[in-house]
Amino acid sequence: MQVKRKKLTALLLAVACLSAALCGCGADDVPISEAIRGGSVSEALSSALSTAVSPKPAAPSDNIHADVDYADMTWYVYDTGEFFEKAERLSETADDGEAVELYEWLMAEYAKVYTLDNLAYIDFYAHPNDETISGACRQLDSIVNEAGNVLCTSFSDALSGPAGGALSAHIGSDKANALDGYDEQTDREREITERVSELTLQYNTLIMEDLRFDEETEKIGALYRELVDLHNEEAQLAGYDTYADYAYEAIYWRDFTPDDAAALCEAVKPYAREYFSSLYTQEATYAGFSVDTDLTESELVGLITRYMPRVSDGAAEAAEYMNEHGLYFMDSADRVSDLGFTTTLEQYNAPFIYLALYGNDYDIQNMFHEFGHYYDAYVNPTPDLLLSVGSLDIFEIHSTGMEALSTGWYGEIYGDEAELARIKFLDSALYSVFSGCLFDEFQRAVYADPTLTPEQICQTFVTVARSYGLRSFDREFSHYWMQVNHNFDSPFYYISYAVSMLASLQIYELAENDWAQAANFYNDLVSLGAFDYTYCELLEKVGLECFTDGLPACVPQAVKDMEALCLAWDEAA
Repeated sequence: MQVKRKKLTALLLAVACLSAALCGCGADDVPISEAIRGGSVSEALSSALSTAVSPKPAAPSDNIHADVDYADMTWYVYDTGEFFEKAERLSETADDGEAVELYEWLMAEYAKVYTLDNLAYIDFYAHPNDETISGACRQLDSIVNEAGNVLCTSFSDALSGPAGGALSAHIGSDKANALDGYDEQTDREREITERVSELTLQYNTLIMEDLRFDEETEKIGALYRELVDLHNEEAQLAGYDTYADYAYEAIYWRDFTPDDAAALCEAVKPYAREYFSSLYTQEATYAGFSVDTDLTESELVGLITRYMPRVSDGAAEAAEYMNEHGLYFMDSADRVSDLGFTTTLEQYNAPFIYLALYGNDYDIQNMFHEFGHYYDAYVNPTPDLLLSVGSLDIFEIHSTGMEALSTGWYGEIYGDEAELARIKFLDSALYSVFSGCLFDEFQRAVYADPTLTPEQICQTFVTVARSYGLRSFDREFSHYWMQVNHNFDSPFYYISYAVSMLASLQIYELAENDWAQAANFYNDLVSLGAFDYTYCELLEKVGLECFTDGLPACVPQAVKDMEALCLAWDEAA
């Protein structure tokens, strides 16, 4: 009972932290190269994948998605008066019908509050220096957290009250058991949540400012030090020895441990050192395209509506819904928060993409990445907004898997430079694996030592980076970790990019051999969603190699494939 209660509290804290960017990725994952430098196909894998799941195209969604344009959605600071009154009434009522009616009303209002918070954050990221919006985001964060806490307390009380039998039958035994005996957050837990919200908003403002090196250390480094201390206290209050253990189990619901991740980090280092020492600095990886890759917002959306019908009817339907209702925001990274994420506006059951643009091929890759998230969110709505988190590691397979499929259209998008685009895909894929491990190891080191000063945290990053073969003699490199927002708003998320790419590289290998088969496989994988299976369970079910059984062969294969492509490109240049 104690463990269950603490996990539920952790879930509410996770919702407060991740509500604005549950699948945060894409444009914010600019390779460290920006701070330093301006197939073969496995037949055995192909055979295994072809029998793992019966290929079939994903069907159009039967979910109800609101017929509302993003332009018509507005946010405001929610008044909780009626919400709290009805929550209190639910905890006391003896009327079975009233209990069910109040439950449905409260859940609908909670979806509204959650959506208002998301809409406010989208607006804030579009106007990162607007203190009025920032203040509203802090208020809404607090309201979301408090509303979730009040809901869980009210539901728990109602389940043990005279109308408990009717309510339990209505919501189902699994949810009833999860909520039974819930204890509301302590004052200190609430204080931590609110302070973390304040600090992450401050970070998003600071990172847009033109700070000197010493100012970054003083302001951003000190802010991070406080965040780490708060998260460590949060883990201790939840009964965990380390924040890494807490984040892996209670926030991200992983079925692998920090020790498993550490073993993966060591296993990839020989390939990371090979990559960073030679492939990473290959001219092809930063060569420009002669074709236009500086696409407008409408042109990027056009790529999605053009190619998704080839993936499945469901993907095409999702693309049309996004396009018809304008459910995206894109603008130059010079003007808006340098982020890329997909979230769902739950009140409308409407997925939404936010993407900062760079004016180059990164935008194309990031657009396909984020639409992988969008497609999944469109066909697999959140089962229960209060309790369901899902596997973020699986969510990232949906996005990076779509990137892998997009290589099948490179000939049409890049023309004669399709092989250059393929080099860049493999470069990005390998970077995702190696940087995912690098940042996880960096965070484990920092969170394990509360005595580290901001200057020592910077040196820790440099030391960890060097162990992967990544070196720079520019002092600004020691601050690169400050540019990665995940370190601040979703610690220990970054390993998801590594483990998901291990799956998606296997999809890429299949696509190299038979694109249609890979698309069918991908659709089947998406149809399984991310709520009913954990990461290792899903990979076992569909027949992909899992890193907990040893480093998948796709890593050395990708290094070999990239090396061959770079050699061919050099010879042709």
